[in-house]
Amino acid sequence: MRKGLAVNLKDHIKVYNIFVALFSGNRCFLCANRSEGHETICPACLDDLPFNTTACPACAKPNATSRLCAACLNHPGSPGRSGRPGGFINKSRALFQYHYPVNHLIQCMKFRQGLELANYLGGIMGEVFFNDGSRRPDCIIPVPLHRHRLISRGYNQSVELARPLARQLKVNLDNDSCKRIRNTVPQSDLPAKKRQGNVRNAFSVAEGISYSHVLLIDDVITTGSTVNELARTLHKAGVARVDVLACAKTI
Repeated sequence: MRKGLAVNLKDHIKVYNIFVALFSGNRCFLCANRSEGHETICPACLDDLPFNTTACPACAKPNATSRLCAACLNHPGSPGRSGRPGGFINKSRALFQYHYPVNHLIQCMKFRQGLELANYLGGIMGEVFFNDGSRRPDCIIPVPLHRHRLISRGYNQSVELARPLARQLKVNLDNDSCKRIRNTVPQSDLPAKKRQGNVRNAFSVAEGISYSHVLLIDDVITTGSTVNELARTLHKAGVARVDVLACAKTI
């Protein structure tokens, strides 16, 4: 990892934006060194990040072969018991593995108004989509927040990740068809065994939804319970295929 990388990841994290760039030159969010272009993260720091280049196609868990992992092979359909590996999800991908410094990037994006960072990471997620030759979806749906949490935070980080991706794919970004109707306990506060029950029936889908193929966007996949429950709800509404693209996957 580059010398000085941790300096900008302490409690005084600051996202360098266009206004800072006007006076001090564009700077890398991670190392704070000046960047020749307008990258939020400089090329050297980007190369150091833990990309999730080989992973299980059903749950996005890192592995050495990019084939189905043992958990998905041994428990097809879990956690949704749909009969396919990964539950109700056809394909899952994640840009990064969720460890240092990606965990800090995502926490800043979610809790410290890191909207420019979300825009930058969402753009890189588009490269993941195009590089693996995936089918273009009918629409992109960000995993919704409950209205109480949305009011408290002021924005949905999954929506901010999805905006640049929708522009790249030239598909509709749908923020209205799916709602989180239960204000569930944050999944990060629960052990893995309780996460599926926590999000059970947490979502609703608008009547008359007509999409055949939906791409869900989330910030982090941990057990996959949240995206799988949303995918289950979409399938009940008539959606034939649900894929997931996340910024990071826990190891």
